[in-house]
Amino acid sequence: MKLLKTKAIVIKKTRISEGDAIVTVFTESSGKLRFWAKGLYFFRNKYHGMFESGACVFLTYSERGTQGLCFFNSCEIVDPFKGIWGELQRMFAAFYFLELVDSWLKESDANPSVFHLLHGSLSLLEGAGSYETLVRVFELRMLALTGYSPKLDACVLCGKGPGKSCLCFNFEKGGIICSHCSDGKAAGPKVSPGALAFAAKGIAISGRHIERLKIPRGLAQEVEILSHHFLVSRLGKKLKSYRFLEL
Repeated sequence: MKLLKTKAIVIKKTRISEGDAIVTVFTESSGKLRFWAKGLYFFRNKYHGMFESGACVFLTYSERGTQGLCFFNSCEIVDPFKGIWGELQRMFAAFYFLELVDSWLKESDANPSVFHLLHGSLSLLEGAGSYETLVRVFELRMLALTGYSPKLDACVLCGKGPGKSCLCFNFEKGGIICSHCSDGKAAGPKVSPGALAFAAKGIAISGRHIERLKIPRGLAQEVEILSHHFLVSRLGKKLKSYRFLEL
């Protein structure tokens, strides 16, 4: 049976017997995979403790069997991101990133760019003083890298630029609607030019520059509309880990 090798970030593990587990990982080369880890919970197993949520590992595995599970062969720790797990809000933010990737992407849907976004965000999370900007940029970049970016540069109905006035953000249309097209009616929550500018920068920014970006004062709720609430509207469900974040 052919062996495959890839970097992977552990999403979660589910105990299925006294010693065995089903481990869900997000790989650099093949997207999200599930594999059977026999005897993982036994202390004598040399891989015991390696598959902790959020850890980046180098994984060797074989292709799927009849039950749709890959078969684990070997594992090496690349980065355990230990700096995350000593502080609650860092930990909750990490769990949110992992749950979002798990919920948003289908199995075997390869997306190396999302893998690097997740890996880079976990790395930044270890030393981040504030998590809010990192969480919002992660959401906006996730939307962009999977083809669901909101349209923020022009009205989705008439195509005119946003100008300097407040506009409505329409979840169904996936973008902003100008006052002329809304005809004075509430087409969605109001968003200001400052929130639109932050979201546009968040969508385009590269990982190494995320810490330079700050949410404008007083616009946190508007930015949340453009990132988290829009993402949830497309996902079709709320994410359990999000309610623990103090944002």
